[in-house]
Amino acid sequence: MMSTDTKFHFKARKINGELTQGEISAVSSKDASDQISKLGLIPIEIKSIGGASGLKDLKNLTFTDLKNMMTQVPKNELLAFTQQLHIIISVGAPLIDGLKLIDKTTEHPLLKKALIDISNQLAEGSTLAHAMDKHPKVFNSVYVHMINIGEESGKLETVLERLYSIIESETDNRNKVKAALFYPKMVFAMIGIVVVVMMNFIVPKVSLFYEKLGAGSLPLPTRMVIATSDFFTNNFFILIFIFVASYFAFNKWVKTEKGRLMWDSFKLKIPVLGPLLIEIEMNSFCIILQMLILSGLSIVRSLEILQGTLSNKIVINDVDNCRKHLLTGGKIGEALEKSRTFPPILTGLIAIGEEGGSLESVLEKSARHYKMRIEYKLNNLAKAIEPFLLVVIFGIVLTLALAVFLPIWNLSSAIKRGG
Repeated sequence: MMSTDTKFHFKARKINGELTQGEISAVSSKDASDQISKLGLIPIEIKSIGGASGLKDLKNLTFTDLKNMMTQVPKNELLAFTQQLHIIISVGAPLIDGLKLIDKTTEHPLLKKALIDISNQLAEGSTLAHAMDKHPKVFNSVYVHMINIGEESGKLETVLERLYSIIESETDNRNKVKAALFYPKMVFAMIGIVVVVMMNFIVPKVSLFYEKLGAGSLPLPTRMVIATSDFFTNNFFILIFIFVASYFAFNKWVKTEKGRLMWDSFKLKIPVLGPLLIEIEMNSFCIILQMLILSGLSIVRSLEILQGTLSNKIVINDVDNCRKHLLTGGKIGEALEKSRTFPPILTGLIAIGEEGGSLESVLEKSARHYKMRIEYKLNNLAKAIEPFLLVVIFGIVLTLALAVFLPIWNLSSAIKRGG
């Protein structure tokens, strides 16, 4: 088998908690992680700094390559692949032939490219996990580690079944959130269109009408709306530019460490949505941690891998703090009790399970509990948001109605008094 080592820069902690860093040569990031672990260190961060698995020469990059570097494979594509691979393994078909068969039915270019490369690596003698590890945009650390465990234990079919269940749950939650938020998004979009039309076409004509009529001093709501309309019409293109620039600046800021922390912290504080996001993260935490522990990994290693599957940086930091606490000889239950995001009921149950040797059972039942709560909240999310939407719509309609009709009412009252 031909394999070219790649240099990796790593950060790790010693048993006493001291941070260290350095460079190591390995076939893949997983191989690098294994080498670091054999040195008695606990890897925290591993990054490729060149070699065969690095980026291509820029001159050879195509538009598709650039597009793939900017995107990741959607969950539904990974879900379909996992199901197909599970069927192939369960019927005893050769793995390489099965991957080539899946490749023919795959439309996503990044996944298709990964499957071709994985098939070639398998033909050269590589394991499935090592081959998948070279495609982090397709297969995350948990996926790769679980495949590796399945291959080593001879239970790849069971592992794929578990992975399918996890990805299916995540995909289902994400689709339900999108479906529930579709209605509010459409309402806000329509409100935005109405406001733009009012400010740019209707309000200027109303303002001109009152000016010709000599209405004198206009009511405050009318003056506020007219002033806003003038600002919109006089600075329309500047506002468009500011909006677009703000959008890109925000996306860039969110990708920074500080920006992501602040944004993720804000999301958890949003009424209705924040508690739902917390429960989705708790569900993922319980399912994946239980699966990793059952696979034979230590809790410390499981928590390290688990961080790559969570989406909220605040929760990720809490899990990392828990991992560090375990390195000093502490317990997972007492570490999670100090976190900002983990509910007391969950941390209490984990502490009980840890003491009684039934942690896996506690995690399984907690995951089932959170799954039911998430389904209930997602089914009622649109109803929960409706009162807020009604307040916003009522406020906008009332402001515009007062701005348009108050001067008319004042004029009619003045005419009656004069008559």
